Amino acid sequence: MKSKTGYYLILAATAFIFGCSEKNTETEAVARVNNSLLFEDELNIPGDSINYKKFDRNEFIRNWINNELLFQQAVKEGITETDEYKRLVEASNKEIAKTLFVNNFLSSKIDAVSEKELEEYYSEQQAVFQTYIDTYLINQAIFYSEDKAIQFRNTLIESDWTKSSKTLELNVDLISLQSSFYLSEYKFLTGRLSRIAREMSKGEVSPVIYLEDGTFGVVQLIDKFPKGDTPPFSVIVSEVKQSYLIRKKNEILSEYIKQLYNENDIEIKK
Repeated sequence: MKSKTGYYLILAATAFIFGCSEKNTETEAVARVNNSLLFEDELNIPGDSINYKKFDRNEFIRNWINNELLFQQAVKEGITETDEYKRLVEASNKEIAKTLFVNNFLSSKIDAVSEKELEEYYSEQQAVFQTYIDTYLINQAIFYSEDKAIQFRNTLIESDWTKSSKTLELNVDLISLQSSFYLSEYKFLTGRLSRIAREMSKGEVSPVIYLEDGTFGVVQLIDKFPKGDTPPFSVIVSEVKQSYLIRKKNEILSEYIKQLYNENDIEIKK
């Protein structure tokens, strides 16, 4: 339990350090816990639409407040003065410094990757990219309103995805819109979505699907790849690039560590 407690306190401390700005104008803050302030430019919110960003923004602020409350209570109870806390902070600082150094080092060593390099890597590593479960290439739209989802589905059936998507610009009922989205069976938002996609044909548009969180989805199947298939390069280019960069970074880092072994005084006592 001690190690878990220490871990959560480090998380809270990290949130405090990065969530607290040196700005002192309380009117600029979007949230406050006692003397600790959170400012708008400290929010880093992902999302495809204004509403989705607003949802994540509120969640981010709630999490920040929770962390602040826990951290400040820990300070009141003297946790930050304990040996365990100081040991965890030191270990965390080392890990952060190491991670920043490695990221900076690798970014200076890896140039932009060409499509030719990726295609060659894909050809050489076909087995790496075989699907281990059924995977799908889909278009997907999620709405707050069932009526808007029905309206979009009708437009999509009469037109195509590109034209239909343009009708959703500034649509306040749209939560997210994803085009040519590649995902495995396990990564669908719900099991129901997965089951429906399994039965669909290429180009088919799903009925409006009620999701567990009270939202409504529309899916169009572009293609499906059964277990054991290797999807075309054009479909998984981002996955190929990620795999290629991971391998290249590991190779560069491994060689650099060998160099550091030669440049430093290292002793392992038996």
